[in-house]
Amino acid sequence: MTIGVLRIPDPWIWMAYLLCLAATLLCVVHSILAGRKADEAEPTPADATWVKHEKEVDAEEE
Repeated sequence: MTIGVLRIPDPWIWMAYLLCLAATLLCVVHSILAGRKADEAEPTPADATWVKHEKEVDAEEE
């Protein structure tokens, strides 16, 4: 039976390690690509209402 470089005899354990590394690489690539696509969202009517309310609250505090 082949033991390998790191002395892990079971091929299922090797497969688990390789799948963990592949999943990590996939997550990193996905986050890089998703980060490039993340644009500023268009303001919604709810955002406009919130800004108006915040201005009113700030005016009351002064």
